[in-house]
Amino acid sequence: MTIWQAGPAWPPCCGQIDASPIHTRAGNASIARARNAWAAGTRFAECPSVNRKRTRRGVTAFELGALLSFVALVGGAVAVVVSPRLEADRRDRAQRDAERIQKAALEWRNENTSGCPSLTQLVKDQVLARESHAEDPWGGRFRVICREDGVSVSSAGRDGKANTDDDVQAPNAG
Repeated sequence: MTIWQAGPAWPPCCGQIDASPIHTRAGNASIARARNAWAAGTRFAECPSVNRKRTRRGVTAFELGALLSFVALVGGAVAVVVSPRLEADRRDRAQRDAERIQKAALEWRNENTSGCPSLTQLVKDQVLARESHAEDPWGGRFRVICREDGVSVSSAGRDGKANTDDDVQAPNAG
């Protein structure tokens, strides 16, 4: 093992450099650059080890902003892809709920010869389960409409307005 002694101009923390296989070629090269810079009188850090400690820093505001922008961009892309599927799932759930309410209303009408049941009446008479969805996925209530030829159940849909293109309706059944 060879030990080199630095001259008096070399700072005491870097006075000895070990040439054993533990030191890498890159490590010795950086120490040599530091020694040469020190000897030339340039304001280089006292030691390569101190240099490493000084270069450690936290995340800058720019890096944080770039990261947040990237996350927002990816989140927006996911929302664009997933949103139509969520809307289709809501329509499917509303259709299933309307058909289930329609079935309960038909059962109620078979037992009661007059009148048209409300959702509250269907739950009260235990024809429709209490935990059943009386509201559509958009927060509106289903409407039960009785006619001589049967019962229809509808939801105003996403826009909350009746008789528009987005309405969900169980087919008229009698």
